[in-house]
Amino acid sequence: MTYDNFTIKAQEAIMQAQQAAAGNEQQTVDTSHLLKGMLETSDDSITFILKKAGVSMNRLRDDLDQLILQIPKVGGVDKQYLTNEANKAISSAKSLLKEFGDEYISVLA
Repeated sequence: MTYDNFTIKAQEAIMQAQQAAAGNEQQTVDTSHLLKGMLETSDDSITFILKKAGVSMNRLRDDLDQLILQIPKVGGVDKQYLTNEANKAISSAKSLLKEFGDEYISVLA
């Protein structure tokens, strides 16, 4: 994957997602890893929006951790790859660039 059309924060979120997978000895990076990466690298804007929508951040973080723990572990993995769902999420974001008149994918619209 190339990071050409990602903002620095979006690139950091993806790297955090990869590190979360690596830290759990997981070969795949799923949407739960991506969301965790976004929460860990964003300023408080994502948290603000989620709280306004009635989301309990503690519960969300706990649920994300539980989802991530359910992903199979693979020993000796040097490189992670995106699951189909994570790849679809990123591809969807790329396809929306023109619709929103943007040049870069950001962690916030």
